[in-house]
Amino acid sequence: MSYIPISKDCHFSLKNIPFGIFSSQNDRTPRPATAIGDFLLDLSILAKTGAFSNVSGFDASSLQQVVALYEMKD
Repeated sequence: MSYIPISKDCHFSLKNIPFGIFSSQNDRTPRPATAIGDFLLDLSILAKTGAFSNVSGFDASSLQQVVALYEMKD
């Protein structure tokens, strides 16, 4: 359940939350986000508030940087 309104035919429901990099007219800095319904959630802001105390990478400017943090090492 979410307080964000999500239509039933939306591709970005709580069962399919994609990650991506975005920028806005107000802030051209590339930063990670996730889509929920018709909204983007700026993950870099959550990271700055300490919401991800055990997770890193949400201050990255590319998905490659995020993936590199979690790649399996032999």
